[in-house]
Amino acid sequence: MRRFLVGDDLGNIKAVTYSPDAAQDDVKTKIKTLWNGSSNAVQVLAAFPSKLAAGFSSGSASVFSLPNSDTELNADLLEEVCSWKETRLKEGQKYIGLDLSEKCASLSF
Repeated sequence: MRRFLVGDDLGNIKAVTYSPDAAQDDVKTKIKTLWNGSSNAVQVLAAFPSKLAAGFSSGSASVFSLPNSDTELNADLLEEVCSWKETRLKEGQKYIGLDLSEKCASLSF
């Protein structure tokens, strides 16, 4: 099963899973909401093996724990680890990049 993470203009983070080997009668593509947003569009996402970072149109950013979809029981839930408001982001500016490593999240705008 392949999993892709996407954000939408309502601030939701979703997982799109694709199972090409599913039986002909089964659904091959499923969409599951992992995080219910607060009406601030997701502008950037970055993933690291166990973390997901997101930058939102409000200038806020969050880091979430990212469960392994194959092994963890609650693989369809994100838990917010930390969040902050990016004060350097001015009105009308957008995030253009996000980098996530084991110990650090770095935003570009």
